[in-house]
This record gives sequence, structure tokens and C-alpha cells, in this order.
Amino acid sequence: FDVAALILKLLRISSVRLMTNNPNKIKGLVSRGIKVKPFGIHIKPINRMMKEHLKMKANKLGHNIKENDLK
Repeated sequence: FDVAALILKLLRISSVRLMTNNPNKIKGLVSRGIKVKPFGIHIKPINRMMKEHLKMKANKLGHNIKENDLK
């Protein structure tokens, strides 16, 4: 996130609206002085494999994916 934060700072951008459900991306920019307003991605799985993959991301990686997003 160092490079992303550096580019934003060079462009004189001090805050962003970030489309992500990954809390590490948010923390990565915030810790480098960029204000972040999260804008969660609305994910609708189209099959069982995609649903299981999204559940794993939520459970093991802490992604902000709610059970309701998986229906």
C-alpha cells in the first residue's frame, strides 16, 4: 500500500471512497495517512463454489461479507 498511498499523495488526494470488502486494504491506506470511506462491494454468488469461496474470505481473511450477501 506504500506505492498506492504515495501516488495518491502526489496527486494531492487525501481521501478516497474505496470499493472493497477487504479490511486490510482499508487499514493499509489509513495507516499511511489516507482517509478511507469504505464502499462495500455487493457480491451475489452465481454457484456453490463461488459461495464457498466468499464464505472462506469472510471467515479466514476477515472480509466484510455478510451471510445475506451470499443468498
